[in-house]
Amino acid sequence: MILPEHKEAIQRQLRDLNKRTKPVLDEQKWELITRAMAYSYTEQQQITAVLFEPFSEIEASVRARLRSY
Repeated sequence: MILPEHKEAIQRQLRDLNKRTKPVLDEQKWELITRAMAYSYTEQQQITAVLFEPFSEIEASVRARLRSY
């Protein structure tokens, strides 16, 4: 028999084995991201961004649009 506290601890440890560290972006990477977003905005083209999550990657396709109010 296993205690609930031990079961939770084991599950937490197994989950943490797959945890990734957040990448550090230098100025050059930020410049590339900024240019891609500016391109999307001016040309109204869709871009795909990969977002950080500790346990997986999330891809998001976005298109910047001009809005008039």
